[in-house]
Amino acid sequence: MVQMNPIVMVPQIFLSGIFELNGFWETLSHCTPIYYIADGLTKVMLKGCGFSDIAGNVLVLLGFCLFFIILNIQLLKKQRSI
Repeated sequence: MVQMNPIVMVPQIFLSGIFELNGFWETLSHCTPIYYIADGLTKVMLKGCGFSDIAGNVLVLLGFCLFFIILNIQLLKKQRSI
């Protein structure tokens, strides 16, 4: 798992919204969880926004969590049946 970390995390760092991206790359960045984390932290720490301003980001992150939990359960079921 540790060996997969650079393959998964490094592209997400570039797509997190910290760097200015255009076109396809900006659209792709909205498919990564770290984008919503960085956006929420920017709103809270730099702009002084409250929870109501980042509620959308929190909901999207909860959706990602739910998706990955369900995916993990399905993969573990498949692994156990082998």
